[in-house]
Amino acid sequence: MVSVQFFIPGDTGTGSRYRSVITFDMVILKQTKLPAIAHDSVMIVNIDEEKKNALFDLYLSETNKQIFMAYDLSNITDNNTKKVLIETLVLELAQGSSALFGKQWSIK
Repeated sequence: MVSVQFFIPGDTGTGSRYRSVITFDMVILKQTKLPAIAHDSVMIVNIDEEKKNALFDLYLSETNKQIFMAYDLSNITDNNTKKVLIETLVLELAQGSSALFGKQWSIK
């Protein structure tokens, strides 16, 4: 059985661990024929703002493959980052007509 550990020496925080997984994913994306990766907001929300902005820049620099990211724009404090993410937004979920498949599933 193979075991893989993701870590940044001297940094044991949750954000550091997720950043390591994201870095691994980006390497796999660049070095293989894999056409896309997907990252959920739970992986990104604990990364500090400076590194998060650098991550978004890295995502934007990828032009040959797709990167899907689920993220709550209300959590972004940097206006430039928010602007770029809004410009590259493909799907936005919200209440009412912007609910997934046009229906709020939690309402009976």
